[in-house]
Amino acid sequence: MQDKDTKYSTFFQAFKPILSNNIWLKITQAVPNLNKGVKKLTVKTLILLMANAQIQEYRALRDISGSVN
Repeated sequence: MQDKDTKYSTFFQAFKPILSNNIWLKITQAVPNLNKGVKKLTVKTLILLMANAQIQEYRALRDISGSVN
C-alpha cells in the first residue's frame, strides 16, 4: 500500500476517506460549533490520534502522549 516515492504514510492512505473535505464539510454543517474555542486539538486531529492509538494498542494516555512527541 505504501510506495517508497510517496510522501503519505500507510496510515493516512487508509484514512483517506475519513479525511476527505466532503465528509468534514457535512460534519461541520451538522454541528456548526464543533471546534468552537479550540486552539490546537481539533476534532479531526483527535479522531486521527485515537485511531492511531487504537491501531498501536496503546494502553495509557502517557503512551499516546509519548507517540505524539
